[in-house]
Amino acid sequence: MWKWNDHEIVLLIEAVKRINSGAARGTTLKKLSKKLRRMALNRGENIGKNYRNYRAMNSKAHTIEYLLYGIPDRFYSPRPEFIRIVCSVGTPEYSSLLKEAEELCSGKDGNGVCGERFG
Repeated sequence: MWKWNDHEIVLLIEAVKRINSGAARGTTLKKLSKKLRRMALNRGENIGKNYRNYRAMNSKAHTIEYLLYGIPDRFYSPRPEFIRIVCSVGTPEYSSLLKEAEELCSGKDGNGVCGERFG
C-alpha cells in the first residue's frame, strides 16, 4: 500500500468539494487519479497499474466526505494525516499546499514525457 502524502490529500479534498458542488463523481475521480499518477511519475516513482486507481480514489473520497460533511464512511477510519489536512482547509498553509500540489502535477516526468509508465 502506498501512503498518501499531504499534496495528494489536498487534491483529493478539492475533488470532493467539486463533487459536493455538483461535479460528476466518476469523471472527477478519474481525473484525480490521472493527476496523482502524473505527480508520482514527476517524482520519479515507478508506479504499478493500480497506483491511485479509481477504486482507491472512491474509497478515500468517502473518508473525506465523512470528515468534511459528516457523510458516514462505512469503509475505513480516517488516518491522522487526513484529519490533519482536513482541519487545515481554509488556512494559508492549506492554500500553500494546494498550490505546491498543482505545480507537482504539471510538467513532465524524468523522461520528459507526461505519459504513464508502469513498473
